[in-house]
Amino acid sequence: MNGSLTVQVWSDPLCPWCWVAERRLDKALAEFPNRDKVSIVLRSFRLMPGTPVHTVGELFARKGLSEAETRARFDQMEQIAATEGLTYHLASTDLAGDTMDILRLIKFAGTKRIESKFVERLYRAYLSEHASLFERETLLRLSDEVGLDRSGAEAVLDSRAFQEEVERDEEDARNVGVRGVPYYLFAEGVALAGDQPVERYLSALRQAWNHAQENISVPVGATCGPDGCELPS
Repeated sequence: MNGSLTVQVWSDPLCPWCWVAERRLDKALAEFPNRDKVSIVLRSFRLMPGTPVHTVGELFARKGLSEAETRARFDQMEQIAATEGLTYHLASTDLAGDTMDILRLIKFAGTKRIESKFVERLYRAYLSEHASLFERETLLRLSDEVGLDRSGAEAVLDSRAFQEEVERDEEDARNVGVRGVPYYLFAEGVALAGDQPVERYLSALRQAWNHAQENISVPVGATCGPDGCELPS
């Protein structure tokens, strides 16, 4: 393949698998000989569209999980994250809900070419630092920290700016069959959904680069969806 390769990534900042997947893709890219010709495009996906802010505990309770079962799931996810050098404190991630405002701010960051930096900061704040991404001042503080213009961020939050862009990403996700995140689309017929090992990301990069037109023969890994996040069996 000549030219370049664009990898589209659907994710939600509340998704613990998405940060893990990002790290694994980075490792695959480090081994990919055409790394400098690969572009990553971040696409929006709301895990809980239209859902009011609620506690994570309420979400697990609706699934019929006890407090002990919830803690066990957190522990397992934290151990998986640690293998990728990430420190999760999931018992402290109090709130969940519709992330439209957060995703609109990410789109704004994209206009300043600091989208990836902002998403990384959001992951760390939510999954590691017990920060609520549903508080205006928290979002503005995090915007400041990555160099995003505060007045511009305030203007976004006070309006419907970038909402159409977020909704367009979600429509595209439905069209390609995305039901949970993370979801990676490398090329036509080359996609990975959910938790995957580094080797499969590298395989997907190679197949997409070589214009593969058949789906990669791999199982769908653990994802986050409207009903919460799965764990590997």
